[in-house]
Amino acid sequence: MQLPDFTQTGTPRPFIDALRPICEIIFDLMLKGYCSSLEAYHNRSVKNSAKEGKPRQSLDKWERAISSAHQALEMFRDAETKRQIQVIDEANAIVRKAMESLKCRYGSLTSSRIASDHLSHTIA
Repeated sequence: MQLPDFTQTGTPRPFIDALRPICEIIFDLMLKGYCSSLEAYHNRSVKNSAKEGKPRQSLDKWERAISSAHQALEMFRDAETKRQIQVIDEANAIVRKAMESLKCRYGSLTSSRIASDHLSHTIA
């Protein structure tokens, strides 16, 4: 993939158009990594539960989080397919649903709230 030199064009549009697929690949890889991380934490929790001899309450939350993340990944991929065939409104609707699916990761808390809570504990 080559990026056009935006200083040589009258507008940055060709550069942004060429950058989009690269950003989407990176986003897909990061979301796939997020799914794998959730699965690793879930597996660790399962092992710890087995050692303790009783299931942890958090297992259901991990399973919901994994399901939600995988669902979001598939929806983002579906949205990209729709975008490629120029069904833009439908692609945008799918992306909105995928974002909501990711927000369900922590139940009623959003990821931005979790992040801000984490930062305040880290800084304090």
